[in-house]
Amino acid sequence: TIAPGSKTLSGAPKGAEVEIDPAQIRMAIAELIVNAVEAGYPDVIPVSKVEGKCWIISIDNPIAEAPAFIESWGRLPGYSVKRRHLGLGCSFAYTVVRAHGGELAWTYDVQEKSVRSTLQLPLA
Repeated sequence: TIAPGSKTLSGAPKGAEVEIDPAQIRMAIAELIVNAVEAGYPDVIPVSKVEGKCWIISIDNPIAEAPAFIESWGRLPGYSVKRRHLGLGCSFAYTVVRAHGGELAWTYDVQEKSVRSTLQLPLA
């Protein structure tokens, strides 16, 4: 069960009730997986765990060097890492997760040579 959290996009106060939309959450997670597979990593396996009162899903994609603007993925409307894509995947997933009181971030691990998508949602 996903817990109510701060509804950051609507401007509701922290701790306000959030109407959970399971379909949107599933689509956001699927979008992260599809993006990884379409980027050429068909063996991507999402890792899911519970830490404290958070549900965390991470997806690693091997890549030789850090992508441009990775720290801003999802926050830049229309920015895309794909040539023929509008870039709505990251923006959609980021918006849905934030609206449900969660966090979504992309980082590059220099030692592992991997991009990691990390999605966190609060648990009841």
